[in-house]
Amino acid sequence: MTKIIKVFLLLFSFLLLSAHDSYGNEHGDYNITNYNIANGLNTSRIFDSAQDSLGRMWFATSRGASVYDGYGWTNYDLLDNVNQSGFKEIIVDKKGLIWLAPLIATDYILVNHGFEWVKFSNPTGILDKTSLTTGFDVVYVNGKPVVTLTTNSQILVNIDGKWLAFDSSNSPVKGDIYGVTAFQEKFYLTTSTGLASIEFDKNLRPSIQTGLFGIKDPVLAIFIRQTESTSHRFFILSSKWMGILENNNMLQIDIPAKIDAMKQFPYYYIVVDKDERIYFGNKVTKYLYDNSDNSFHALDKDAELTSDGATSTLIDKENNIWFTDLRGVDKLTFHPFTNFTKKT
Repeated sequence: MTKIIKVFLLLFSFLLLSAHDSYGNEHGDYNITNYNIANGLNTSRIFDSAQDSLGRMWFATSRGASVYDGYGWTNYDLLDNVNQSGFKEIIVDKKGLIWLAPLIATDYILVNHGFEWVKFSNPTGILDKTSLTTGFDVVYVNGKPVVTLTTNSQILVNIDGKWLAFDSSNSPVKGDIYGVTAFQEKFYLTTSTGLASIEFDKNLRPSIQTGLFGIKDPVLAIFIRQTESTSHRFFILSSKWMGILENNNMLQIDIPAKIDAMKQFPYYYIVVDKDERIYFGNKVTKYLYDNSDNSFHALDKDAELTSDGATSTLIDKENNIWFTDLRGVDKLTFHPFTNFTKKT
């Protein structure tokens, strides 16, 4: 009888080990770490992320900002009697300043110079006082910061402390505005009628161009990678396809499901890691495209992530992928020298 029990225990232990190995294989070649209130955040409602020159991860949250230094969290409660909704975008600019753009576009933009958060300005000229921020970014032109914030129907540009407001009545941009991305000394606008740009002359006068690269479909998000050539490489997300554009040559790839534009949830993203894997989606769905075998993989709850979609996606300097959502933060880390394996 004792021998039978021992055999049973050995068999049971073997099955447990086998189950553990199988679970790891189901994850494929990556680990997932979730951060939420239980392990240091003061809220699970996270809208955006950025990384500073020290490698610290910064997050825009419903209560202000949070920073993770690899060991623990520091949370900043930045709500006041005006801003009760939180902050949608966080940017680390080329000089290391950290910017926070509000969820409600009329609230104050904040900037951190390294010691404290101070009010920069709140956009003026917004037609709808309940407008949500759809995009925010900062460039330096002639050594001066130029700030652009977008809503669904307007472009707000701050130059030398003064706001300029553009909409369909005084600019060539028509349709909905999904976001803005800064690259070098230029802003790129993603819209329902294609891709547009804002450039500045030596006197900081803005010029808006539309119809870039001949794209007429909606452009939800872009990611720009600097290359040795002067053209650089654009990764473009539309509602039914994504594209890789370089030297005016576009490789267009159909995506497995439509990415809807949602005015109440203006979160769209496309990013690329060092292994040329592409991550894209919106608030309700997100995917990975592995160009080594031209395969798509849903990064959802079935793949053990916290949410099916995300509010933002960021690739850090160590090639980790950070997804933010209203349930916290997921960090996805690939094992070295391996490819993605879809969970079955």
